[in-house]
Amino acid sequence: MFKECLKNKIMSFIISDNDTPYYLRGLKEYDNEKGFLKVRV
Repeated sequence: MFKECLKNKIMSFIISDNDTPYYLRGLKEYDNEKGFLKVRV
């Protein structure tokens, strides 16, 4: 995924170990609830 981001001039991102479950759930549920993958700051 990192190489694809670079290839398409998209800023890469890092998912911390603590956020991995939320990220995976967001990918799984994206079609049903798009807000799962919003950036948390």
